[in-house]
Amino acid sequence: MVSNLLKNQELKDLLAEESPWLLEAQSETAQMERLATLFDLNNMNNKLAVAQQKLKALQLPDGSWSWYNGMSGSRYITTYVLETLLRLGRNQEVKLPAETEEMVVGALNYLHAEMLKVYQLEQEALKKGQTEPGITYGQTEYLYLVYLWGKGVPAANQKAYGYFLQKLSRSVAGLSLADKARAALVLHAAGKEKASAEALASLKEHTVYRPAEGRFFAFGSAPQTWNMRRMATQVAAIEAFETLSNDTVLTDEMKVWVLNQKRTQQWDSPVATVDAIYALLLRGKDVLTADASLNVKVGGKEWSVGSSVTNVMGYRKEVITDAATVKRAKNIRVSKQGKGLAWGGVYAQFNEEFGKITRYGTAGLSVDKVIYAERVADGKKQLQLVTTANPLQVGDRVVVRLTIRLDRDMDFVQIKDRLAACMEPLNLFRVTGGRPGVAAMWR
Repeated sequence: MVSNLLKNQELKDLLAEESPWLLEAQSETAQMERLATLFDLNNMNNKLAVAQQKLKALQLPDGSWSWYNGMSGSRYITTYVLETLLRLGRNQEVKLPAETEEMVVGALNYLHAEMLKVYQLEQEALKKGQTEPGITYGQTEYLYLVYLWGKGVPAANQKAYGYFLQKLSRSVAGLSLADKARAALVLHAAGKEKASAEALASLKEHTVYRPAEGRFFAFGSAPQTWNMRRMATQVAAIEAFETLSNDTVLTDEMKVWVLNQKRTQQWDSPVATVDAIYALLLRGKDVLTADASLNVKVGGKEWSVGSSVTNVMGYRKEVITDAATVKRAKNIRVSKQGKGLAWGGVYAQFNEEFGKITRYGTAGLSVDKVIYAERVADGKKQLQLVTTANPLQVGDRVVVRLTIRLDRDMDFVQIKDRLAACMEPLNLFRVTGGRPGVAAMWR
């Protein structure tokens, strides 16, 4: 089993050795080689047991987890680990193993104690005449974890829990989108259905739908705080809609966005991966089902592409050699029957005179190329646009501007801009650059 990036080596413009995808391709190959272990239940159970033992070893006596081994407990790290554990098996109704539940109880006891301290400090401040502070991310997350646990809070925390709950019900409008989704769940469980419905309606108003991308939140990709990560926000919203709404169309559209992120990005964060898996396994239509094959028709010939035990990735390669089929290969038809999502791409390579090449772009990606001649006019350097009326001259220094337009986040975009035969490069070395949030490499 080899990464698709390392197949079809004859496609010279996309050789893995020339692209930023090389290391990812090698990593993906390793992943695919181990894919068979997913179907080995004994191996999976052994790995789960080892992971559980390691997690238990990292838990401190007070029930918390720390950033690094040897450090004191962190409420933020403990909150995240506890959230992940409580989500395990939530949609599959699988009971947590006794060892895992023991870790959960220990972490909850730690959080109950920490949040009781927060409550007491705020009460002391209020007695001194200070203004009541707004609800924090930590307080909202605490209420959400109690909701996931489903067994209430200790008697000592009843007043603190009620205090935080009242703050939450008054603060819905100013919450982040992720916290608003959690608030909808918490408030509904507490019987505050009106406030819950308002939070859910606000979430929906902030979404944008595009057929090719799915439904998502239209805000910047760079988070300002931990709880504003795009994937975490999307997953929190999916969970709220799945639990409180019967609009399966909306949630399926949001799951399409989750899958679309994997098409264009390499998730280097286990946090995003865990969040995405949780969202896709929630109730509703199975967007991952693969109960039907794809039929591809090219130039009058038709092939079926499906998955099987020996072809897990559903990969098939066909080489068309007869002239009649090649001549009609401009028309490609892909059809699919059955449920589930499917994506595909078409790579076409051909030779053409440079002067006959026109701008090409799709709805998702387009590239514009403009050529300038660097000349001196009125004692100053100027960039003059090269046109038929203003052609290049021998000795001109040429500046090429490439403008890339995307409608979604992508981790890698490779563009090869070849030199014309009459040009001589001034710099043969690779150069990196870009702007904040965008890294570029060219040569």
